[in-house]
Amino acid sequence: MTYYSKRNKPLSLTVIEEFWEGFKAYIEELISNKEWLIEFSIWYDNCGGYWQGDIEKINRKMAQEIGKRLYPLGNIYKIHDNEIIFDLIEFFFVCVSKEHRYEYTIKINRLFDNFRLKYQLVKGKVKVRHSEVFNKVISYIDFDIPDKETQKLIITALEKFYNRNFNEQKIGVEKLVDAYQRIMSWEEDDKRKSVGKIVEKVSSGEKDIKAIFNEDLKKMWNTANEFMIRHAEKDKTPITDNDFLEYLFYAYFNAIRFILKKYGYIKEKIGEEEEENELPF
Repeated sequence: MTYYSKRNKPLSLTVIEEFWEGFKAYIEELISNKEWLIEFSIWYDNCGGYWQGDIEKINRKMAQEIGKRLYPLGNIYKIHDNEIIFDLIEFFFVCVSKEHRYEYTIKINRLFDNFRLKYQLVKGKVKVRHSEVFNKVISYIDFDIPDKETQKLIITALEKFYNRNFNEQKIGVEKLVDAYQRIMSWEEDDKRKSVGKIVEKVSSGEKDIKAIFNEDLKKMWNTANEFMIRHAEKDKTPITDNDFLEYLFYAYFNAIRFILKKYGYIKEKIGEEEEENELPF
């Protein structure tokens, strides 16, 4: 059997049994510390400290007691289902006292990292991690765009793209393409003239840069029309691959970021201290 170190093991979207066991052990540790948990410790005492029991009992009680809070109708499915585990992680974030939520976030993100899972807990919500390089770039950006509709589209695109639901991520790409196409109309009502002025401005009139940027804009425009992003006609190609969706998002985001920088509409906070999990949403 081939051994993969943590460094070389690819990221996965599937939560494995070992992660569940690690998370469960961490929750047992939290429950034993009355300073960390608020309301959760109350029903822990009422249940007689059952967390010291065997694994079967822990699983059963966890499903029953926590399930009542997550699923009021008693509709519990497999406890190893990704969404149930993510719901539990988010549920405990609320139960942890406010002064300890950052530590809780760090611990959960280390668990995700240890088991090479493509998720991250950000401000109490489990999100997809995507590219760590681009995540860092995004975390350092403040948008200040005079056209508030464009700013709203970009912020919505980012929120959707980091959602753990693939369909929501596709909406994120759609919103980013909408922002891109709106930007192309900033200078003139006539789209062709407007694009020409934008290219001239961002390239500072340099011939080679203008040629490259013109070519990239043309390809991106064609991509938006050929794939099922903003249009759903039968001749459009649906997007089903996670990696390709990620590629499209960052391609459009990078073009938009370049334009916004040249217009002076973004501030990059390079060098400022950032918390480990700080994405801007």
